[in-house]
Amino acid sequence: MINRDNSPDAIKGMCILLMVFGHVSYIGSFTSSLYTVKAFIYTFHMPLFLILSGYFFSFNANIQNSALKILKRIALPYLIFIFLYLVGLILVQYLGIKTTNVAPKTISEFIRIIFLNPIGGYWFLHSLIVIQLSILFSRYVTARFSSDTKSIAIALLISIFILLIMTKFGVVTFRTVTYFILGIIVKQLYPDGFSFPFKLSLLLVVLFYLGNTFWLIDIYNLFSASEVIWCLLLTSFFWSLFIIFKDNYVTNLMAYLGRNTLIILVLHALFIVVMKPLNNLFLVLDATGIMQSLIVTVITLVLCLFSARVFDYLNITRFIFNVENIYSKQDRTG
Repeated sequence: MINRDNSPDAIKGMCILLMVFGHVSYIGSFTSSLYTVKAFIYTFHMPLFLILSGYFFSFNANIQNSALKILKRIALPYLIFIFLYLVGLILVQYLGIKTTNVAPKTISEFIRIIFLNPIGGYWFLHSLIVIQLSILFSRYVTARFSSDTKSIAIALLISIFILLIMTKFGVVTFRTVTYFILGIIVKQLYPDGFSFPFKLSLLLVVLFYLGNTFWLIDIYNLFSASEVIWCLLLTSFFWSLFIIFKDNYVTNLMAYLGRNTLIILVLHALFIVVMKPLNNLFLVLDATGIMQSLIVTVITLVLCLFSARVFDYLNITRFIFNVENIYSKQDRTG
């Protein structure tokens, strides 16, 4: 994996912030407007995450060590926190608190959600686990015969075949697999960073959005050619943007969030659900609901980061995430 500048982390931070905002249950007179904003966010935020995940996925690392790392650092936290989330859903719905996701009604449904069809933001971690382990398995099979570039290409084709089968059973989606694979391809084409001259990137993004405005293309059409191009353009645009403003406070803040995405991914849903009883209070303060959506987003992020510090302080991070410290203030490269 190449040494990274702040840009990929800043993109991840921006996307995780937008993901949390998108998972808030909107209330108030501006609900329809907030859902319009959410619809626009959903045209790119998770695809960019997947593209970057594919970009920084390494074919050359030790296969067994990589698989073990995925199981310990992603799969274990995923299992722990989706279990807690589902238990929390059952509890709050029993108390009469409305939630976006429906709690499982049977043990079999509980197990099915965890292992096959996760809900909330947990689908992303589940997809990363499935996709990366599938690729590593294919690499393991082909590496027994050859270790050259050709075997890597064959491994990628085999893994795509395996993942396509999984899409038929709903374990992962074709859209998710494609964006991750696109990230791998982009890495091969642009190993030193996926950024173009900023003015060119800005021009292309503006032209593409104008094309959507005048109905020449449709970026809202799920997994269309327009959406794919739109997401690739935005990846390059934000990468270039954060390079230009690399010392800017906003860039540093987004990069800070980006280096703490795992803890935000696994915990944010719990805090959003916990704050739902405060909705009536938010409406008294602001009938539009804008304050509620923004405050819940900010508080959720702060509580996730605070929880990371608590995990580290109590010395339990290594048991949950298999690292000494999950909270990160420093740039992580490599």
